[in-house]
Amino acid sequence: MKKRKFLLGLSVLLLTILAGCGADSELTDVSQDIQTEINKDYSAELSEMNIMDIISVESDEEQQLSAQFSGTLYIMATKEDLQKLSSDVDFALNNVSFTAVKENSDDDFNLRYNNKTYFSVKKINVTDIDKVKITSDWSKKIIVALRNT
Repeated sequence: MKKRKFLLGLSVLLLTILAGCGADSELTDVSQDIQTEINKDYSAELSEMNIMDIISVESDEEQQLSAQFSGTLYIMATKEDLQKLSSDVDFALNNVSFTAVKENSDDDFNLRYNNKTYFSVKKINVTDIDKVKITSDWSKKIIVALRNT
């Protein structure tokens, strides 16, 4: 009788473990489906905002664009860097300075990039550029949003 209860208990334990293993792959599938839907929603949101691309560059580093671009380049900042980038740091493209983004204007927006929220702080209008080289004394990576206007 004790052997029977022991075997029954062991069987239930094994079935529970096996069921849990099967659930793991289902949870992974569900997690991937959720992430796919989030990415679709985010891509649609960027498209509605006319954001064509988001790039990360170092100061004085030239980066080739995938296609010619006309529109507005925005310098983006995290919440931590917002105050410093808004007032203390200058950015230039081909010796033309970026201008500050006015609060509550159409140029005042935020977006998610690499799991962080970035806010637009400076902008410059460009026509038919195929590469970006921003000069600045900013020591961190510069996040740039390319927006059709």
